[in-house]
This record gives sequence, C-alpha cells and structure tokens, in this order.
Amino acid sequence: VEKNTGLFFAGKDKEPSTVGVLFQMRIDRSNASIPFTYIEEITAIKNEKEVLLSIGSVFRIDQVGELKPDVWQVDLTLCKDRDPELTHLTDYIR
Repeated sequence: VEKNTGLFFAGKDKEPSTVGVLFQMRIDRSNASIPFTYIEEITAIKNEKEVLLSIGSVFRIDQVGELKPDVWQVDLTLCKDRDPELTHLTDYIR
C-alpha cells in the first residue's frame, strides 16, 4: 500500500550478508475469491495502511528485479481459486 514505507523497512537493520526484499502485491478486487481486508482502522501502528490476507493465499511471481544495491522487488499477483495454471500445477504435484 505504501511503497516508501516498505522500502524503508527493506533496507533497515540488515545483516551484511543479506538483502532486503519488497513484495509488491497486485490484487484485483473484482476477481478476488480469496478473502482479504484493510485493517488500518484497527492496527496497532496508526496511519499505516495494512492489509490482512487469508491463510492459503497464493500469488504468482510476475517479475523480480533489483531496485537499488541490496534491495530487490518481487511483483506478485493474487491467483484466483480457479486459476488454470495453478490448477495444472496442483494436479501435477499430486
């Protein structure tokens, strides 16, 4: 929700041998079959726009790239329950 906040925490207090990762999640509200909700009204840290995702939410990795030294961004898209590629993968794994 707030990319600058995420970038701040992705680069904060890292060990020298680690990298920060910012996950940017795309959720299509009109097609979302997995429950999620905004919790900014009840979060412990006021003025933070937070989202609570349902257990079992599955995201597709769209792109991975380095934003700056030691900070990477991973672009994700929430999969629908009946996503054909996810269904094919699940069937293959079984």
